This record gives sequence, structure tokens and C-alpha cells, in this order.
Amino acid sequence: MQSHRSSSSICIAAGQRSITYALLGSLFLGASLLAPDVSAQSATTPRGFHSRGQALAQPVKGWVGLDLLPGGKLLSFDGQNLVALDAKTGKVTQTYATLSKGVFGSDVRLSPTGKHAWFCESSAGGVYRYEFASKKLRLVTTLGGNFSIAFSPKDTGDFVYVVGDPGFKALARIYRIDARTGAQDLIAQAVGFAGPLLFDAKGDLYMAPAPKKFGVKGQGKILRWTASQVKSGIGSSALSETQAKVYASGFDNAYDMEFDQEGTLYVTDVSFGASHLFEIPIGGGKSRASKILKVTKQGVTNLRFRKGSLPFERYGTEGSTFFVLSTDFAKNHGLWVLSPKRPILSYKPLSGGQIGFTLTGGVPSSWAIWLLGEGLKTETAFALGHAGLLYPQIGVAIHKPFIFLNSKVDPNGNALFQLVLPKGKGLRFTTQALIGPVRVLPGGTAASTWASSNPVLVKQGS
Repeated sequence: MQSHRSSSSICIAAGQRSITYALLGSLFLGASLLAPDVSAQSATTPRGFHSRGQALAQPVKGWVGLDLLPGGKLLSFDGQNLVALDAKTGKVTQTYATLSKGVFGSDVRLSPTGKHAWFCESSAGGVYRYEFASKKLRLVTTLGGNFSIAFSPKDTGDFVYVVGDPGFKALARIYRIDARTGAQDLIAQAVGFAGPLLFDAKGDLYMAPAPKKFGVKGQGKILRWTASQVKSGIGSSALSETQAKVYASGFDNAYDMEFDQEGTLYVTDVSFGASHLFEIPIGGGKSRASKILKVTKQGVTNLRFRKGSLPFERYGTEGSTFFVLSTDFAKNHGLWVLSPKRPILSYKPLSGGQIGFTLTGGVPSSWAIWLLGEGLKTETAFALGHAGLLYPQIGVAIHKPFIFLNSKVDPNGNALFQLVLPKGKGLRFTTQALIGPVRVLPGGTAASTWASSNPVLVKQGS
């Protein structure tokens, strides 16, 4: 392959089109013809989550890869340009590097130091590294059929892991690539086309090879090699699929995967007609919570997690966030922000010295436990029992005298509560609602059984 380097662009030769992209594009083409308007996007999420979508500009070939940049912007690749996206609007705010022609991109990753951006493409197999300080783009190596990039927390040198399938022979191979020389060291391989690659905090390596028979239901699986196995494979014979543990199974075809801060694994499945974001519980096993995000007439592809102060949980406090790309592999492309949606509590004075509390966004047909306590304090996490409330946020000072009452939540997730205030001035108290039980709750070390609303401070008189 002929190439030359400049400060921010590289000329590439033509190559083979990505088989994965071609397959997915053909499957979603029918949907794209029915919905050519990129502004007409819609998505469904379970109660307890909130999703907000933005249409992305038409890419050169296709939007591929997501990672988080300092300052909150997103790093992505449109088939020719490595760019920064505004996380709120989806608009391109900066172009870092440009290839001489459009290609079918595979993945984008920010290096652990934040000094470099890596991206790869499967048209010619290029694996590139962009240096932010010098604004230089370099072709590090070529690897046919590449799909995903990952970094090991155990590596002390300048190395990157890339999975590819040279010749598209349905044998996914994971290579450890020296960023300085481009030398490739085969670490592991498994039957199937190249799929998403990921390391956990311990250094265990995960890969989800694409099934040889694309589109067959339930054939997807995630393999895991331990950190010690990966270390043994460096500079030695490659690890085999039989040496890996099947970490998860039961889905169709994984496109990307990401751990949250607790170790729960989220996976995008691009199976035609059923593409969605789902959850694998801590420790692996069968897929659990499905359709956490499903975009109408589009597939969900790349995802990245932004860590917040609290876990990513259904009905939880906002803070932790998932960014997800969607596409029909033709004309429609979107960026989605998925976050927990907490039940909302409000109040207003009523006649006769009464006060009315209204709860919205709760668990349908459940119970609301109304807590009334001393003045509003900063919310803190509190645990009720061994297998009870794992990550509620409590603003009522429950270590001081307080009272609680209960009422039903209606099928729409709403609840009402009224009380008569004692006469006088200067009364202050905090009210908060616990709602539950919540069934099949994504996130956390176990399924939480309750959720908490925001606390409100009630003041009577002055």
C-alpha cells in the first residue's frame, strides 16, 4: 500500500470494503428507504431511563467509534475525518485529521495518556495514530478486516490491541501492536469474524466474535481470557478459543461493549429488526435487561460510558451517562444520550391548611413510602437491609426523628399525598418518597428493590 504522511492527512490506496458494514447496510436498507428524514428519530427506553437524541450530519462513509475527550466532547470518525463532536448538539466542533479518501471506519479510541487518538478502517486495513500536540497523523500498520481497538491496563509500554480478520476468513485474531514500530504480535484468536474488543480494570481481555452465520438468532457470545493468560501470550504462541471462558451468550451479534463503574457490561446488538442496548450482569451469564435503548428503524452501534458520582441505575440519580451512536447504514445517523430518570417529587399549598405532594415517574402499580424528617441535608447513599435498597439517595435525616407513611402508586407511575399542617409559622421539614419494589433493575451489584425521589424542603410561613 502506498502512503505518504503530512501534518494532518494521509493518502491511502483503495481496498476491500468492510464485510461487516456491507452486511449491516444491506439489512437496514429497507428501513432507511422508509425513513429518509434524519430529523425524524425516535427511541424507546424502559421507565426509569431517559434518552435524548440528536441527528448527526451525513458522514463521508459512516459514523464509527466514540470516545470521551477532555472537556466533555466526543471523539469520532466519519469515514474520512477524525473529529470532535459536541455531546449536546452532535455537531462537529473540530477536525483533527483527514484521510485523502473515504474509507469504512472500524473504531476510535483515545490513548490512556490522552496524548493520542487511535482509529482504524477496514477498507485498506489502516491502523492510525494522531498526536494532539504535534497535530501529526501516522499510519502505524495495516491489519485486514480490523474492527476494534483496546488498551490493556497491564501494559507499561506503548502498545495497542487490535482485532482483525485478515482475508475475512471468519477467524478473528487479536494483535498486540507496538506503536513505535508497528510490529504485530498475535495474542489470541477465535472462530468468527472480528468483533468488539475490551479490557476490564484487572486486565482481563474480552472479545465478542461475530458469528460465522450472520443473522442467526442467539449465536452471539463474549469470550474472556484472564490477564495472566494474556501475559503468557505476549511473544509466545497465540491463545486459543478453548482457553477462553464464555463470559456471556444468548444474544445475536455484538457491535460494541462497555463496562460501567461497577463492572456491569452493556452491549449493543445489531441484529436486524431487534437492534438494542442490553445488559450483562456482573460476573457474566445470559443477557439480562434488554432494550434499554432501541432506536426506531436504526441499529445501535458504538457506545461509551461517562462515569458519574453514582452508579448507572434505573430510576437512579442522574450523573452517569451512556453515549450511543445509531444508524441505518445509509442516510440516517444519530447520537443518543442515555441517563437514569429519577422519580420527581413536588408540592403545593392547598385550601384548609393542607399541603399536597405529587410524585411522577415512579414505578407503576407499586408502593410509595413517604418519609418526613428534619431539615433538608445533602443527599447521601444509604443501604436498607442486606438485599434491599443498594444505592438510594436520601436527603431526609433518617438518623434523627422522622415519620413515614405509605400509599399506592398508580399504573402510570404517579402518586398523591396530602396532609394538614399544624397552625403557626416557622415550620420546616423535608419530604422524600421511596418507590418500589423495582423488578429487573439494570445496574448495581444486585437488583435494587427501591428507588428514591428527590427530597423537597417545605417551609410554612417565615
